[in-house]
Amino acid sequence: GLELLNYIFRGILDLDELEQIGQGSIFLSGDVQGYLKDTLPVVQVSGGAENIGFRVKAIQKDVTDISFTLQASNGNKLDFSDAYLKVENFGATFPEGDINANISIYNVLLPELKVELKGEADLLGMEKMLGLDILSGMDGRVALEGDLEGSIDRDSGRILNRQGFLLAELDQVGFLLA
Repeated sequence: GLELLNYIFRGILDLDELEQIGQGSIFLSGDVQGYLKDTLPVVQVSGGAENIGFRVKAIQKDVTDISFTLQASNGNKLDFSDAYLKVENFGATFPEGDINANISIYNVLLPELKVELKGEADLLGMEKMLGLDILSGMDGRVALEGDLEGSIDRDSGRILNRQGFLLAELDQVGFLLA
């Protein structure tokens, strides 16, 4: 289970600092239909995770109850304009906090993004879990709530046609830059 999450989150999490705990499960299934000619064979994947957990070794704290469902497809258009990725009912419990989210991305050509997010977490030791060598001494609490939607301009990285909101509440947040 943790090996698949390591692959998905490589570059985001410091994998040397994590140790799998608990008896959760990850499941995947897929299907390929069609031929490569004027269209692509359609690859559809569905899956998810139930009650995955890991311990952050450096701070001896656990992230538990990681669960989500996943649906993805490349679509059949050669430009991937009908490809999509949906992660629904993502949830995780952090030391002194939690997060819940739904994320959808459609059309790789001009990506359309929808994110629903709600959570809060204590930041103590978070830099160790994320493998952020440029930060140290993270402390305080962050609460987030948002419902965002828009298209992403791949050249500039800017979000176009933005709708929604993102609220962030920072309580006694502190850190040192290395």
